[in-house]
Amino acid sequence: MKFTDIIGQKVITDSLKRAVEEGKVSNAYIFHGAAGSGRKRTASVFAAALNCRSITGEIPCEICNSCMKQKSGNHPDMTIIRPSGSSIKIKQIWEVISLVSKKSVEGGYKVIIFEDAEKMTDEAQNAFLKTLEEPNKDTIFILIVENLNLLLPTMQSRCQIFKFRKLDESSILEYLSKIQGFSQSQIKLAASGGNGSIGKSLKILSDDTYAKKRSESIRIISEISNNSKVRVAALADAMIQSKIDALDFINICNSFFRDVMIYRELDESREKMLLNFDARDEIIRYSETLTNEHINCIMEIINNTRKQIDFNVNFKNSIDSMLFGIMEVHGNGKGSRY
Repeated sequence: MKFTDIIGQKVITDSLKRAVEEGKVSNAYIFHGAAGSGRKRTASVFAAALNCRSITGEIPCEICNSCMKQKSGNHPDMTIIRPSGSSIKIKQIWEVISLVSKKSVEGGYKVIIFEDAEKMTDEAQNAFLKTLEEPNKDTIFILIVENLNLLLPTMQSRCQIFKFRKLDESSILEYLSKIQGFSQSQIKLAASGGNGSIGKSLKILSDDTYAKKRSESIRIISEISNNSKVRVAALADAMIQSKIDALDFINICNSFFRDVMIYRELDESREKMLLNFDARDEIIRYSETLTNEHINCIMEIINNTRKQIDFNVNFKNSIDSMLFGIMEVHGNGKGSRY
C-alpha cells in the first residue's frame, strides 16, 4: 500500500511523505479521528516509508526487502502495542522502554505504533511521558487515538498531531465503485451508512448483519407514527445492545429524515438523491405529515443524542429519549397508548 491509496486524507499523507523525503521526521505523532478514517492504514504506510530502501524512487516502493517484511507483518523494527484487556498497562510501557534502549535490527528506524493509545492508564501515560521527553533519534512513535482528550496534555504537547477527518460521501462512493461483486444499490447504502468512514463502509458491504440492522431500524422509525411508546421502546431495546448499535441507529435515523427533507424540498431530482431509496414509501408518508420546521427539530434531537452518546451518556436511555422526542414532534406525544 502507498500514500496514494489512502482515501480522503491527502493533506496528511503529503505532509508525512514530504517529511520522510526531506529527512524532517518527528519522534512522535498522534493520528486522531474516527475509526475507519484511515489512521491505521496511514500509520502502516508511514512506517513502511520510514524504512523503505526504495528501488523505484517512490516511497514506500512495496518491493524492497524492508517493504516486503512490513507487508508480511514480520519487520523486526516495527512493533504494534494494543490494549491488554481494556487498557494499555504500565507493564507494556516498561517493555516499550526496554525496546527503545536497543539498537534497530536493520539500522533504520524503530517504529512503535500504539493502537487505541487513549486506553493507556494514567500510570502508563506518566511512565511513557519520560520516554517522549528524552526521545531516541532512531525511534518513531505513532499514537492512534479516537478521543484525543483522554491523552495527557503533556503527552500531546510532545507529539505532532494529525486530525483525520470524516470522508465526504462522494469520495467513499468513488472508492467503493471500484470493488467488484456489488450492485450500485449496495454500494450506495454502504456509503451512506458509513457516516464518513471508509472502513465502516467496507464492513457494511461485507457484513450481512448490517442489512438486517438497517431493516430493523427503518421498522422502528415506521412504528413511531403508530403512537405507542412501549412498542417503539421494546423494538429499540431488542436491537440496540451496544454503543456501536446505538450510533449505527442514529446514523440511519439521520439519513432517513435527511431523505424526508429532500423529498419535501426537491422535485424532479429527489428520487435520485434518496439514500434510503428502498424505504421510499415511508419517506413519502413522513414528508406528507411533517413540516420543514418539524424535520429540523427532529434532526436537532438526533444530533444532540449523538453528542450525548459520544460523551458516554447511557446509550439506551439516550435512544429512548430521542425516539420519544421524535414522537412528540410528529404529533403523537399526547395520548400515547401504554
